[in-house]
Amino acid sequence: MEKFSLQPDEHLLINDPHAMWMKGNMMAVQGQLKLTEKRIVFEKNANPLAGILALFMKSQREHTLHDIPLSAITNYSKSTFGKSERLVIDNGVSLPLTFATMKVDTFIAELKRLTGK
Repeated sequence: MEKFSLQPDEHLLINDPHAMWMKGNMMAVQGQLKLTEKRIVFEKNANPLAGILALFMKSQREHTLHDIPLSAITNYSKSTFGKSERLVIDNGVSLPLTFATMKVDTFIAELKRLTGK
């Protein structure tokens, strides 16, 4: 459970500090969605109510939940849930990951440019 850090020769292209990973249709994990030229990363925010427990429980701290290399992405798309749009990332191995982000179109455009898909 590491915090996000750029690898050597890697640049942050897009950062949405108010994104959510949708564990289900109504269950969301607050965090940050980041895109570099090598990977897409979702970093969970620290639990603001954890207080001193965060010193002892790593799960309550800010940490990376999903780190997907662009080469592993088999498909990406935009889905609609109510009035909101969501980014769906499929790596062909596990269930597709869904992210609620205000920058769906920006992520789609950059993924298209980077992956050529």
